Amino acid sequence: MAKKGERSETEIQLQAANHRISMMKVRISQLEEQYKGKEAHLQAEITRLLHIEESARRLCTLILSKDRGEMRLGEDYTWNSVNSEDLIRRTAESYTAYCKKRVASLQTIKDFAMEKSDCLDKAEETISRLRADLEQLSSRSASPQTEKIIRSMIQEDDLALKEAYSRGRLIIEDCGDRQKALTEQAVTMRSESMAREEADAGYKKQMKSAGKKSDELSASEKTAIDGILNETRILANMLSPNESGIIRMLGGGMSVGAEIRKAMEISGKPFSEAHRNLAQKSLVATEANIKFPGTTTPNVLWLTLTGKQVYKLLTGEFPQIPECEKLKRYHATLEHGYGIRACFRLIRESKRYERINMFAEPINLYNGSKYQPDIVGSVKKDDGSYDVEYYEYERVRQTPEEYYAKFNKMALIMDEINVIVPNATEHGKMQEYMYTWAQHHKDDPEYANKVLRLTSYTTLEARIHGNMPFDKWWHVSEHLDSFPSARDA
Repeated sequence: MAKKGERSETEIQLQAANHRISMMKVRISQLEEQYKGKEAHLQAEITRLLHIEESARRLCTLILSKDRGEMRLGEDYTWNSVNSEDLIRRTAESYTAYCKKRVASLQTIKDFAMEKSDCLDKAEETISRLRADLEQLSSRSASPQTEKIIRSMIQEDDLALKEAYSRGRLIIEDCGDRQKALTEQAVTMRSESMAREEADAGYKKQMKSAGKKSDELSASEKTAIDGILNETRILANMLSPNESGIIRMLGGGMSVGAEIRKAMEISGKPFSEAHRNLAQKSLVATEANIKFPGTTTPNVLWLTLTGKQVYKLLTGEFPQIPECEKLKRYHATLEHGYGIRACFRLIRESKRYERINMFAEPINLYNGSKYQPDIVGSVKKDDGSYDVEYYEYERVRQTPEEYYAKFNKMALIMDEINVIVPNATEHGKMQEYMYTWAQHHKDDPEYANKVLRLTSYTTLEARIHGNMPFDKWWHVSEHLDSFPSARDA
């Protein structure tokens, strides 16, 4: 029996039980509050997900409504009966098919723009060549009336060319900004053989057009022109085999004396004599001492107007556009142009590129300036698309500031800046310029992935002929932040 003043064990247990019940009631109250809060949050989340689903279904509906395969005309067709997962799957399939068709359409537009742009540019070259030939002919034998006719023909050709050129440019601009950028790069890859065929066809057409004017000439003018043609025939018939061989080589597109001599398989003395005789007869013009890699006899030759007429008599075909004229048009000097030509031929030997071109059109940059690449090559990837790579041939004749400006332009359109110089002397100067430029930009996040590469023509020649891979072509190939100074090499 418990003493007075002491609680029994039962009372203590009862009191403890009441305390636990009170604690449980408090906990239940807390859980009820948490439940209400989570229920409200869950309801809000469900509402949000339903809204997302509704928006997704609306987007799917808009996409599928453009798909002729999904739109069944004449039927009461709705996507409301399709569950969301299936609707999204069908939309993804429809959009994927649309993207493939879109890519195919853009490729067609690009190819069309490339073809028309190249055709227009070559037509402009043909008009320029014809103008020079006709003006030279008119200065030799034509009366004021004949000269007036010739200049009228040139003006008509210019108007037709400008009109065609404007139409062609409108076609390219209508492709949109994205397709325009593709066109500006892809236009550089046009086949040179096709360009020559188009140029020859345009030249023949112009000459035929010129022939239609002959009935407007006076008898004395016809006699003068016939006399010139007879003199040309006599010149053609009096040529030695070596002389006619040089004429044929020049009209066929060659221009470097050493290469012509090698192709004709004759020694230096007979070639020099034939070359000198042709120059004395005003059939061939020459510019000597054009220094560029790959040759020890830097003489550049081309046909004069009379020489072109002799070529036509010898072969029955019109001569190709002189190589030196094309190089002058695209590059600053003949030395620079023929240096690019030497690098282009060497890189082409490597078989790295499916398409490569040294007559690339200028690329419009987003800051309003233009970049004229020296050489552009396209590497075909497994998915059928192309990686475009650019090369610059530099003789290191400009100021450092001019090269820094050129590097800035190149960095806007490419992550890999590839520079080729003639030999080791220029290599050291260019490496120092590239190092200084790299130091200036190394902390700029926009330049973080830029790679700078530098080599000389002599090294490139040895390594390509040694079948070395692309990454072994270069003296220096480093990211911008680690590009070395020439003093540390």
